[in-house]
Amino acid sequence: REYDVSGPRMLVVRERLDTKPDRGQDRSTSSVCSKEAQTISIEVEVENVGPVDLHDVEVTRDIPSQLTVAGGDSHTVNQGALTWVVGTLSPGGKRTLPLTADLVSEVIDPIDAGTTSATYRADATLSAMSVTELDAFCRGFSFMDVDEDERPDNWACQAIFENRSSFAVDLVRLQVKLAGSDDLLYDITDVEKDVLPDGIWKSSVEIVPSTEKPNFNQELGFTVIPRVTHSTNGAIELQQHVITVLEAEVNKNYSVDVLRSFREAAVDAEITVKNTGSSTVNLMRMTDDIPGLFNHPDIEQVLCSIDGKDLIRDQFRIEVKEGLSLESERVSPDGPGHTMLLTIGTKGPIGLEPGQTLTVSYPLVAPDPSPDNDVVAGPLRCDFSAERYGPVATRMLDEVPIVRVIHKRRKFSTGKEVFPAGGAGRYEVMIMFQNRSDSALEDLILHDVVPAAFEIKGYNIRSDAKGNREAEMEKEAMDDGTKVTWHLDVIEKDERIEVIYELVGDADVEYKVSEAQEFHGASFGDEVDEDLPPLPSEESQEEEPTDDEEDDDAGGEEADSDDGDDADSDAGDDAEDADSDDGDEDGDSDDGDDADDSDSDGDMDAALQQITGDEGSEEDESGDDDVVDEPAAEADAEGRTCPICSSANPEGANVCGTCSFEFE
Repeated sequence: REYDVSGPRMLVVRERLDTKPDRGQDRSTSSVCSKEAQTISIEVEVENVGPVDLHDVEVTRDIPSQLTVAGGDSHTVNQGALTWVVGTLSPGGKRTLPLTADLVSEVIDPIDAGTTSATYRADATLSAMSVTELDAFCRGFSFMDVDEDERPDNWACQAIFENRSSFAVDLVRLQVKLAGSDDLLYDITDVEKDVLPDGIWKSSVEIVPSTEKPNFNQELGFTVIPRVTHSTNGAIELQQHVITVLEAEVNKNYSVDVLRSFREAAVDAEITVKNTGSSTVNLMRMTDDIPGLFNHPDIEQVLCSIDGKDLIRDQFRIEVKEGLSLESERVSPDGPGHTMLLTIGTKGPIGLEPGQTLTVSYPLVAPDPSPDNDVVAGPLRCDFSAERYGPVATRMLDEVPIVRVIHKRRKFSTGKEVFPAGGAGRYEVMIMFQNRSDSALEDLILHDVVPAAFEIKGYNIRSDAKGNREAEMEKEAMDDGTKVTWHLDVIEKDERIEVIYELVGDADVEYKVSEAQEFHGASFGDEVDEDLPPLPSEESQEEEPTDDEEDDDAGGEEADSDDGDDADSDAGDDAEDADSDDGDEDGDSDDGDDADDSDSDGDMDAALQQITGDEGSEEDESGDDDVVDEPAAEADAEGRTCPICSSANPEGANVCGTCSFEFE
């Protein structure tokens, strides 16, 4: 009787798979996403743990398309299946089949390594079931097979016995005679082999000559054998290994990629590693090049997190050594640079699951970047693995962060002039701003204050590069008049802007031109780097000197100012700027561009005081930037010159005879 049994074991099948066998350490089941073949090891072992011999032991294993296994002396590989014929295995016996395979994991999906199964046969029961009492009924049946031979009148006859009992029987006698004859065709005694339950015994074939179909008489004798046969047919199937694949997307960026020369700048570095594979990443090591224009990084400020959750400090270790490890060409002349070695997972597995992102951030300081830093690179290498002794994936940056240093200085000319217009109480006001910087400037805002007794009747904005420009005039009431402003998004390099508006007031109201003559300044933002990638709009931009955001007040008539001559510039820059500005001004002007005005804040304030104070300059209609002194309230040796219409008046005159300007 056949029945199924589970639980007890006669045969044990073991399979050991290692995707990094050359290390000789703990086995691993991860691989690196690559088109290159990786050598792995597979070891199949069978062991007889039962009390009897196991026969016909055979092991088969599926070979997936990602694996390549060669055949051998003890096994065959055919159509994606490996077959190992073990044969008979005695109790306690053990056999091992070592295999070497090539694994190609081109995609990140997990790889089913293949199912291993084994079959065997044993002359014993797996369940240990035994028979204590035997009671049998014999059901034997004999008959004759009669086939006509090729030659006519010859018959091939054979005696057949079928054991329909539940037990084996011993055939002790079989006699067969032709009907009507005493001659024995078969006289068989004590058949050597027992006839098993549902078994068949057949005699030899005898040729009987007869012109008619022969008939036979049989005498059969058999006995029950008092024994029970036991057998087990076993099958084992192992749960297959799953090979996970290591892959990651590694990025590094700097918060600022364009630095100003000779200005200290704070830059935030951020590294992200996104697990894009199917294997959990548990150990990671980064080799990060820090360019020489930056100071030694502060390792206490390095932060590590996974999806926003900070790792404890004991979970990562940082080492910093002098010199670069990866970059050899795009290096900084300011210093040798540093290499930061970051090991993550020192306390235990970090558990970076597929889809999660690990972030490393730290601040850097460029104390004094020189203009020679044309293109400076900060490459990174990231090595990561799933197991301590498993395969290691190495990934470089697809896009290496680049830092450039630009050497640009802001230069501008600005001024204001009031001209009498036709009729009493009518004046024309012109405000000028010219960008002499190395590049365009952002967010130009021109300011002015209209005296309380006057109002603006129309205005227009002219550009020597773009013709008429559009800008809204905003008004704000003040105690001493009305503040007006015009905002232009960008003023191009070498572009000159003139705002002209008409000022109308009560002719009977006493009016001093000096009140309207005062210029209330212009403000502008940073340079527009047209030949470089745009600067990030992050808070790090606030690291720039505050004079980028404040109003750069300037007054007088076309007074030239050079923003590059502030206290942060070194002596060489000041001298260079001063020399370049001498050609734009005549020798008597004092507009803040002298080389020594960077020596102290007091000198700069004094220069601005003169620009925005009582002294100004007069601009002719040709647009020249020459600056002349304005003797508005002083008498020369020949008389008094009107600052409005330039008419000569007698010495001691209180009112201009041409335009009625009142001298102070």
